[in-house]
Amino acid sequence: MNELQNKPKSKARPPKREVKTSFPTDRAILNALYSHYGEPENIVKEKVKLYKNYTNPAGHSSPDWVVDGWQQGRVTVFTGHKVNQDDLFFTTKIQKEGVGTWFIAIKDNELKVIIGGQVDTILEMAV
Repeated sequence: MNELQNKPKSKARPPKREVKTSFPTDRAILNALYSHYGEPENIVKEKVKLYKNYTNPAGHSSPDWVVDGWQQGRVTVFTGHKVNQDDLFFTTKIQKEGVGTWFIAIKDNELKVIIGGQVDTILEMAV
């Protein structure tokens, strides 16, 4: 019985951690887009979505969407508009691509903007 107690305990190796790449903040991405394309009026909501690895509630896993080292994503800006002049509340609207929505790709501090399936510009972001 004492033999089991005196036996050296083996330590479990800590799990390997994946190296996570750091992405610029949502505000830095929006500022870069607004400085190039202009800021829309009557902004109600701004949404920045990078297509990173996730698992949905049903358990289906989707990997990162990375093409040639560029992390893919989308920026959507919802703007408020009144249908009638007498309306009390705004209705939200997403303007056309290149004005209120952009498909983006990020690599380091560069932001590639894709409009209509073609690369429109590559912007430098302040990190």
